Amino acid sequence: MLVVAAVATTTSTTAAPAAKRARPCPPAGARVIAADVDGRVYRVTNRKLLTFDFYACMTRGRGQRFLGYNDIDEPSVFAHTKFRLASPYVAYVKDTFSTAGSHVTPTIRNIRSGTKAEVSVSDDVYALEVTRRGGLLILWGGQNPRDPLISPKAPPQPLYRSRLGQRLVLDTGDGIDRSSLAVSRDGTRAYWLKDGIAATAVLP
Repeated sequence: MLVVAAVATTTSTTAAPAAKRARPCPPAGARVIAADVDGRVYRVTNRKLLTFDFYACMTRGRGQRFLGYNDIDEPSVFAHTKFRLASPYVAYVKDTFSTAGSHVTPTIRNIRSGTKAEVSVSDDVYALEVTRRGGLLILWGGQNPRDPLISPKAPPQPLYRSRLGQRLVLDTGDGIDRSSLAVSRDGTRAYWLKDGIAATAVLP
């Protein structure tokens, strides 16, 4: 009883810190790009800087991350595209353009912790998937159908990066369908089509 009385006296004379109000996920006026049960990826227009700003957030609990922005007036400088969400992980591709050429960077980020990992590839990324286990699945390479004059640097290939950083090339070949990449709901298998035949691989 003495302990209870002491606690009651202390709380009555000390102002309790005000609880921080959780930010809405997404905020009003935002354009939702990707969504699942626990998270959202959204875009807001920054009229002061003339940019589209991209964020990811968790609908329950803390977790909101700024992912990057695209210039409204100069979209050819760099672009954030192909957003994929499997909360608490979000994946996207950042294309950077300069006089020296383009640089493609698939990225995965943990919305809760903010940790980020990037995979550097030397050719177009045609498809991107992310798993709730923190795995990043990429389909890249091959001749760019938008610019067939560019020599291919590598045949199309699905590449997997595990949460621990292990990288695995799952397949390679010109017969891989660039639009066929998929991942199982539990994140343990990848799927794609090669020469019209279904292929699969177990993901570590």
